[in-house]
Amino acid sequence: MKLRHLLPSLALLLAACATDADRAAPALPAEGKTYLVFFSFDKSDITPEAEETIGQAAADAKKSGAHIVLAGHADSAGSSDYNRRLSESRAVAVRAALVRAGVAESAIQAVGEGEGRRRTPIVDGIRERRVEISLFSAGL
Repeated sequence: MKLRHLLPSLALLLAACATDADRAAPALPAEGKTYLVFFSFDKSDITPEAEETIGQAAADAKKSGAHIVLAGHADSAGSSDYNRRLSESRAVAVRAALVRAGVAESAIQAVGEGEGRRRTPIVDGIRERRVEISLFSAGL
């Protein structure tokens, strides 16, 4: 099942579990907020640029009390199974960086989508080698 099909259910579940303290946290925009972390070919290493993006996402998540969904992606080079594992490895690397930045691991859900969900129809695949960090307010 693709992540985008789970998001409405996740938002309802999070809203149902929200405490009074969660409801008092600063609100995110209704559509949430998304950050993109890009990776080199066949890599899941966090670059200095990625650290900056992850740091901003962590700060915003902590300030707003958001829940985080990470979706790892890969380009189409290699087998589908390999790309799924690589995309999962990328999501796990971003999760670890968020936890190092002070985000509670329990507030993060990470999935690897492999090469399945394209961002753009490009030839080189660099924009497909990414993790999308999506913040969701508990009140959504």
